Amino acid sequence: TNQNRDSAIETDSSSNNQSASDHESASYLKFESASDHESASDLKSESASGNESDSDVKSESASGNESASDLKSESASGNESDSDVKSESASGNESVSDVKSESASGNESDSDVKSESASGNESVSDVKSESASANESDSDVKSDVLFLMESTSKNLPKPLKINGRYSVPWKCGKLPPSKLEYVAYKILHPNRNPIPSQEELSKTLPVEKPDLDKLHNPPTDSIQATWLGHSTVLVQMEGLTVITDPVFSTRCSPVQFAGPTRYRDVPCTISDLPPINVVVISHNHYDHLDWYSVRELDTRFGSALHWFVPEGLGHWMRTTVGCKNVKEMTWWESDHPPHKPDVKFVFTPAQHWSGRGLFDTNKTLWGSWSIIGSSLRFFFAGDTGYSDVFKTIGEMYGPFNLSAIPIGAYEPRWFMSPHHVGPEEAIQIHKDIKSRRSLGIHWGTFKLTNELYLKPRENLKDSLIEAGLSLSDFFTIKHGETINVDT
Repeated sequence: TNQNRDSAIETDSSSNNQSASDHESASYLKFESASDHESASDLKSESASGNESDSDVKSESASGNESASDLKSESASGNESDSDVKSESASGNESVSDVKSESASGNESDSDVKSESASGNESVSDVKSESASANESDSDVKSDVLFLMESTSKNLPKPLKINGRYSVPWKCGKLPPSKLEYVAYKILHPNRNPIPSQEELSKTLPVEKPDLDKLHNPPTDSIQATWLGHSTVLVQMEGLTVITDPVFSTRCSPVQFAGPTRYRDVPCTISDLPPINVVVISHNHYDHLDWYSVRELDTRFGSALHWFVPEGLGHWMRTTVGCKNVKEMTWWESDHPPHKPDVKFVFTPAQHWSGRGLFDTNKTLWGSWSIIGSSLRFFFAGDTGYSDVFKTIGEMYGPFNLSAIPIGAYEPRWFMSPHHVGPEEAIQIHKDIKSRRSLGIHWGTFKLTNELYLKPRENLKDSLIEAGLSLSDFFTIKHGETINVDT
């Protein structure tokens, strides 16, 4: 059994013979991107210098036929140490968190991936052997290996990419709608619900200036969220300040003299914000990715800011604006800010599309974000139609303490349903991802579709009552209002 197990987990370190005294690991585990058409269940071993190893890290059973996607984390007798994440093998007691390759005689080779001794000089975080300078806790070992095993043990949907253009891998309506559908929409559904006067709006949809003291001194034991309009949410949790789809401009358009106009003012300016650690972008539509706001954030925070963006969007971020620290991700890929390895940003699926011009439709990916901390979890749905994929997200990463889910820009349904949920479907997403509380976004800011501007909020309340849920389970707040959620 040991001989079979020994041959199962291999690490090719012939390209990099670094000494154990440097406290560097010869390899780390990573997922290949879906755009490279490689399976996410193949675990690859890379050297610490960044050179890829030629061999996949495989876990096989005693008969040699067990696939890497069958890796399980469990304690065979229930008495193993909490700091070890165990993988069930033929003998039942092998440790995956140590990721060791043993010979038939039990002697470890120089190329084995080793966990440091109980002296704690080095932990195995992100399923990597970090350098001796990164003394991470053993709880990170558990979390990261579990992330690895969860992702490889399920048949997770991956985006399709054909002739350089992405599409969802499941059946849904046409994304984007055809030109004929768009013309029919404009002819059959003229705008009959104009936005009222500013005086009326100040009563029905007030804007309040955020409490800047709260923003600069967030609590450490809860998620603090401030709605800044549309899909822009300032999220503060576990020592990080994150902003989602930042749009601070007057118009969500290629130019500022035409296009949809903000009918509720932005509650604060970028100069008012506390230091931002991470920006997450769901996709590149103008109401979610604003060049002016991105440039201002980059000017203010520079290299201190980390950008997590969909696959294909990195080139635009770097060349059009000049952003640094840009990380592209495909679905189910995760990363973390360098100084916060215990908070994972997972790029999860959504049902939508992308495009900023006439010729770039679906050339960049889209998705949602699952932010997984050591004790708190936040979900940002971005922009999406409904799909069963949210059940998979809930199984993988739920329950979430707080979620931001779109509720507006959904009529007429025959045209909008493939890429925009309405309140009823938003509630279904809330259930699917196992969200304890959810905040309604993507409404009350820009007039993008034909429903009355207050209808998303009203329909959300009606749908909650029909679903037998409390109005506090899924709610809306004022522009600029801050909430705290700890359960």
